[in-house]
Amino acid sequence: MRDTFDRVVCVSLDRRPERWARFDKNISSIAWPFLPVQKFRAVDGMLVPPPAGWVSGGGAWGCMQSHRRILEEAIHDNLSSILVLEDDAYFPPEFSDEVADFLSRVPDDWDCLMLGGQHLHIDRKPPVPVAPGVLRCTNCQRTHAYALRREAMLALYQRWHSWTPRTTGHCDHIMGPFMAAKKTYAPADGRGRPRMLVGQDHNRSDIAAGRQVRLTFWDPPDPLSATAFLT
Repeated sequence: MRDTFDRVVCVSLDRRPERWARFDKNISSIAWPFLPVQKFRAVDGMLVPPPAGWVSGGGAWGCMQSHRRILEEAIHDNLSSILVLEDDAYFPPEFSDEVADFLSRVPDDWDCLMLGGQHLHIDRKPPVPVAPGVLRCTNCQRTHAYALRREAMLALYQRWHSWTPRTTGHCDHIMGPFMAAKKTYAPADGRGRPRMLVGQDHNRSDIAAGRQVRLTFWDPPDPLSATAFLT
């Protein structure tokens, strides 16, 4: 488990030390199974101006640049794999056991892993079961807990740089459709429904104009748990 990824990094802004402190406390409270997490100094979109034609805000620009730079360094360092986290990632107490089980079931040909994320448009094109507890993603986004192998690093780095001016530049919005072109896998529950292992902790978002965000795992609602109202 320790050698699953060549590097583990976590994006964190210098001006938000409380987020890093919470993240560090969280992973210190569990049996962290991978290499030690390296803190990656996030690009601050409040300081670094975006290019002409950028319409997604300074926070999203800083986020995009941070993730580009992480991949750029990994590529230059000739890494074969990397796990990328953000400092609002939340690991529940059972994470170590559950991720070990998930990785034991993932096909050996994986390009990308979404340990946390959000499946989109599952009513039209749902993720595809490939093994017990494993789904192949058709459109899965969010950048708080994802892993890439080298070929996928190169492809995603190029895709993020091929952003079209005056369209959404959010790195996770671009990532979602990209993942369908790669062998991207995500965890599922015993019934084959999406069940992410890493959530996004409650926080004040630097991308969504300071909006408060509650702890969310981004799993779709279970239709069997829906309440029927008769009129």
